[in-house]
Amino acid sequence: MKGWKLFLRGRSIFAFAALLAAGLLTAAALGGSGSAFPLGSSGSATDTGPSFLALSPTISSNKADYEPGATVTLTGHNWAASEDVHIYVNDDEGRIWSYSTDVTADLSGDFTAQFALPDTFVANYTATATGAISGTATTTFTDGNITAHLGSGEGVASMTINYDDYGNASTCTGTHTAAAPQSVISGSQKNLGNNAVLLGSVSTPTSGYTFDRWTTGTNSTDNGTVLGSPCIPAPGGGNAVDIYAHFKKITATAITSNNNPSTYGDSVTFTANVTASAGGTPIGSVTFKDGGTNISGCVGVALSSGSAVCTKSDLSAGTHSITAAYNAGAGFADSTGPSPALSQVVNKAHLTVTADNQTREYGAANPSLTATLSGFKLGETSTVVTGTASCPTTATATSTVGGSTYPITCTVGTLAAANYDFTPFVAG
Repeated sequence: MKGWKLFLRGRSIFAFAALLAAGLLTAAALGGSGSAFPLGSSGSATDTGPSFLALSPTISSNKADYEPGATVTLTGHNWAASEDVHIYVNDDEGRIWSYSTDVTADLSGDFTAQFALPDTFVANYTATATGAISGTATTTFTDGNITAHLGSGEGVASMTINYDDYGNASTCTGTHTAAAPQSVISGSQKNLGNNAVLLGSVSTPTSGYTFDRWTTGTNSTDNGTVLGSPCIPAPGGGNAVDIYAHFKKITATAITSNNNPSTYGDSVTFTANVTASAGGTPIGSVTFKDGGTNISGCVGVALSSGSAVCTKSDLSAGTHSITAAYNAGAGFADSTGPSPALSQVVNKAHLTVTADNQTREYGAANPSLTATLSGFKLGETSTVVTGTASCPTTATATSTVGGSTYPITCTVGTLAAANYDFTPFVAG
């Protein structure tokens, strides 16, 4: 009997403990005064009320930077249902403007508030939201004179802007400081401050791209007008300019020959191939050069499928340093300097030297012994040759007659030509 009573007493104690645990859980879930177990938070919110499995309240603006006089939309999340929230927005710079309002969170703990910024000056702003239950959350945004944008279509993940700050000036001369470089991720924007600035270098960690140019526009639209000067004066009561960064693909140019070495007068085709490591088929044109001098007929040759060709047959004999300079089309960068030089060797063409046949009477002196040159290229004639061949013979004034012939054998003598040599020699 005692054992049975002990069993009943133990079961009663167990049931009471389970009931007590369930009650504590229910009370905590309903916001009771028991211990809180928050699992996470966001922003800079401070939770001043009890919660269980609660997220910290947040407030955020719909943009990071605004035009003067623009409408700001503030959005809150994770506040208590139907909680009254006080919003206070303050100008952090001169503290001469502020805005406040009261909103009520909906049943999901969300709210929205809108207001217009002043249009007479620029500043950094802090918005603070405070609720009696959820606590406090803050966010910041700017209304600056220079806003740098990086469009998502530029192909780069981010960029870093270097610039100098010239204070409240109308020019970029005199005293200035190097501003902290600003990083902007793709599809976003960054305010460069409220003073005159001189824009410097722009870099990106994205391989295969280099900075191209700045254009101007509005806070939401790139008008495509190239920024006229890297110096942007301090504003006179509003945004000076919104600037948009543009990048282009880095290219490399290589050149090949279909006939190397060649012979003077032969056709030689040079092909320039332009590639971009970031992908795409480069457009634009190529100018071929020989030792730094443009090759006639091969200037500004349009690319086709990334290649351009130059065909020549009048390259002089000798060694030529052939390069190709890429003149980039939209979205691509000119190649850094000309292509690596191609050494094109052009050998001299051969001229055949044939001794002219001669006759004379017995006892007479030998006539002038001459030779005929053949094998000229490109319609040229013997006018491109200087000197004469030396063409001796074994015949003398008293050489035997009676059908005998005597050879005339030529050598180069004083013959010379820039693009020809002299071989073979044919006896007369």
